[in-house]
Amino acid sequence: MKRISLGSTGLQVSRIAIGVLVYSPLASGLLTGRFDESTTFEESDWRSESAAFTGDALKRNPAVVRRLAEFAQERGITVARLAVAWVLARPGVHVAIVGARGSANIKASAAAVDVELSAEDLARIDDLTADAVSIEGATPEGVM
Repeated sequence: MKRISLGSTGLQVSRIAIGVLVYSPLASGLLTGRFDESTTFEESDWRSESAAFTGDALKRNPAVVRRLAEFAQERGITVARLAVAWVLARPGVHVAIVGARGSANIKASAAAVDVELSAEDLARIDDLTADAVSIEGATPEGVM
């Protein structure tokens, strides 16, 4: 399986009828809003060794998530639901695999299918995330 960015790729795959499966639309917990600049991970947690959850990324990305959370709150949803809805709104995306620690997480993520994001919403999300540090490729299997 090849890991790709959703930038312009989504438009390309939808033209040739290839479905896209998105893994970890909540960015391994970052887009739940529960991490901040002082978050640390146990040594056994793969995120403790991932550049996506340490250093500059952990200094900058929580501020981006807080802005997204405010945007989500204005729409009566959580930042996690917004993140899943954004992924599902991308051209070519057919499936999003969301991790869950319990049934409440599953229900909350599933409710994202009912969130409709306008073109203006999507543009605003792009603006809010413009200074985020990319965490593409951050996965437990990617940390050695």
